[in-house]
Amino acid sequence: MSVADGKGHYSNGPVFSVAPMIDWTDGANLLVIQQLFDAVAAYQIPN
Repeated sequence: MSVADGKGHYSNGPVFSVAPMIDWTDGANLLVIQQLFDAVAAYQIPN
């Protein structure tokens, strides 16, 4: 999934600054991370 590589379309969002610190290979965190990015995307799109 594109979000998990940390190179999605959120490069100018606040989440990107912490994205490199996340262990993207940790399967237990992927669902939470996906929900986080989905929430950010849903927030940013109307703006």
